[in-house]
Parts: sequence; C-alpha cells; structure tokens
Amino acid sequence: MHPEAWLSTTIEAAAGCNAYPVMGREGVPVPYVVFMREGTTDDLTLDQAYGDVGVTTATFSVDIYADSYLQAKDLAAAVRAAIRNFSGSASGITIIRATAEDDRDGSPVLLDGRDIPTYTIEQSYQISWRDT
Repeated sequence: MHPEAWLSTTIEAAAGCNAYPVMGREGVPVPYVVFMREGTTDDLTLDQAYGDVGVTTATFSVDIYADSYLQAKDLAAAVRAAIRNFSGSASGITIIRATAEDDRDGSPVLLDGRDIPTYTIEQSYQISWRDT
C-alpha cells in the first residue's frame, strides 16, 4: 500500500476541498491542493526506536491553491494540523510518524486564463511508514 491514499484522504478532510496527486486539473475551481512525492528512502537496518526493519520514509510536497491569501493560510493551517505528528494505521499501512518540514508562501499564479491571482502556500512533510 501507499501513503498517498492516506495523504489524499487526510488533506481533503482537513481542507474541505479536492486533493490531486502531482498536478491540478485544468478548469477545476480553487481552492484545491496538489501533493507529490519528492523522494523516498528505505531503512533496512534494525531501528531501536521502532524495533523493526523495512521502514520507508518519503518527502512529500503539498501545495495549497486559493482565491485569497488568508484562505490559503487557513487551509494550510488545517492541513498541517491534520498531518503533523500523525501516527497509526491507515489505508493499509502503519504510519510511524509524519512530520512537517517546511511551510512557506508561494508566488501567486494566474490559472486557466483568470485575471486575478491564485495564492499558494507550499509545504513539505516527511512520512515514515511500514506496510501492515
């Protein structure tokens, strides 16, 4: 199983909008969130803290798109609160830990020919899991 299923469900529940892997959909109204796996490592050594081998850790970028700066900030706070420090079984995997790595303002963009800017917040998370 993959942590992307948990991430998508968690983001959608927290932000109350759609979450898309890798890229947004053309013509979809904001707000929405796009997430993407940036890199993955496998730890095949014995981990004294968790007592097992085969822990996988991935870094995910999460980009929030909204009509206003304050809406983007509010959605980012909700997503961060839902993901940060989560641990437990979900979507067929055991998430050992999810940590917030970075949170910053992105550059406003013009989407789908709109003449008003869409505001962005860029976040990154590390998620460590073990297949259950």
